[in-house]
Amino acid sequence: MTSMALTQAAGHVSDDKLVVAARAGDRNAYSLLIERYRDLASSFAISHVHSKDEAEDAVQEAFVKAYLNLNSYRGTSGFSAWLLRIVRNCCIDSLRRTHRHPTETLDAALPIMEPGPEAQSLGRAEHDEVDAVLKMIPSKYRTVLIMHYPLSRSNKEIADVLEIPVSTVIGRISVGLKLVRKHLADRELLK
Repeated sequence: MTSMALTQAAGHVSDDKLVVAARAGDRNAYSLLIERYRDLASSFAISHVHSKDEAEDAVQEAFVKAYLNLNSYRGTSGFSAWLLRIVRNCCIDSLRRTHRHPTETLDAALPIMEPGPEAQSLGRAEHDEVDAVLKMIPSKYRTVLIMHYPLSRSNKEIADVLEIPVSTVIGRISVGLKLVRKHLADRELLK
């Protein structure tokens, strides 16, 4: 498929076809992959590094690394899972470089995420309260909750990205929701 044909059919071309074209040197094909997954990669990075600037740097680094390593993409778990593993590794590298701990606040980060249907139905105050509670729970639970709800990723996709069993994802979602509910209840008692 030519670069022009890829551009015209961008929404209908599979990730694997775009990867094949990008491997053959079609930069437009890779640009389409970037466009397709930029928001997902950014939201995922924010849940790890908690700073919009660091997340943007990690995502940019991940897209460069993915491009340079397209030949190592096997297609077994899907391009998005492969890319998000690279994003996760870039975030870990960023945290190591800056000697930060993953418990830092998400103040600037969460408002840029697209809220899912649940968050849209909540009033702004309730949404802000949920954001504040998400900042309080451990990263391993926060990450799966953000991937599952606002990012609408399946348990299998989350498991592939985090390289953990699906049963662990299900357990972390369950525990994460319990923690969120507990913190919300505790905050309600303090009012």
